Amino acid sequence: MSETAWIEEKDDTANLRKAKRELPEDYDPLLDSDVAGEDDGDDPLRVCQMKIVARMKTQFEDRVIRRSLDSVDWRGHQLLNLPECKIVHGRLDLTERELKIINDIAREIKEKYV
Repeated sequence: MSETAWIEEKDDTANLRKAKRELPEDYDPLLDSDVAGEDDGDDPLRVCQMKIVARMKTQFEDRVIRRSLDSVDWRGHQLLNLPECKIVHGRLDLTERELKIINDIAREIKEKYV
């Protein structure tokens, strides 16, 4: 980690704190965020996050290291030693708020694409 990266991380953290202070007290990221793909220029937190992402993307020149379950180290040893995946089916009761969010998003998608 370079000194430049440390300074950028410190600045990013400060900018995110400042953006959070600009949010209204009743801000709810699930209800107020850009779920429908609309312009989010009025969300200072989202704008700040997107600036950080855009800067980092240019720094990495679109190169990102991706690890998978099959990734191995230089000796050929598996990087991740995870147990076999087991699927468990269960019932989940959502709150009224969660159901409303899901239904609102579904309605917006239907209106936009149907």
